[in-house]
Amino acid sequence: MRAAAWVTVVLLAGCGPGPTSAASCAGPTASVSPRTAAAGDEVRVAGRYFTDGCRDTGQGGRDAAEQDVPVVLEQGGATWRLGSADATPDGFDLRVTVTVPAGVRPGPAHVRVGGARPVRVTLVDR
Repeated sequence: MRAAAWVTVVLLAGCGPGPTSAASCAGPTASVSPRTAAAGDEVRVAGRYFTDGCRDTGQGGRDAAEQDVPVVLEQGGATWRLGSADATPDGFDLRVTVTVPAGVRPGPAHVRVGGARPVRVTLVDR
C-alpha cells in the first residue's frame, strides 16, 4: 500500500502549475504616419519585432532580422505593393517612406507590413 501511495504522489507532482515552455516573443507591429493621405503623398511606415522566428524556448541560436518585408496598401478588392523594408539586426525595427499610388479612392484602406496587424488609414482627395 505504501508503494502505491508513493507512485501516486510522484505522478501527481508533474501535473501542477510550474514553468512552461510556451513562447513569449512579441509579434510584429506596424505604424503609419500620417494616417490620412492622398494619392501622391508620402507616408512613413515603421515596424518593430520583425524577426524570422521565436527562439525563446531553449532551442538555441539567435533570431535573425526579416529582410524584404512587403509593404502593401489594400482598398476594397485592390492591392498595391508600395515597397519593402529590411529590419535592423540589432532591434528588429524597420522604417521606410512610401508614396500613395494613383488610383486610390477616398475612404478607408489598410496598410499591411509583413505579418503585422493591418493599419487602418484614410485616403482623401486633394
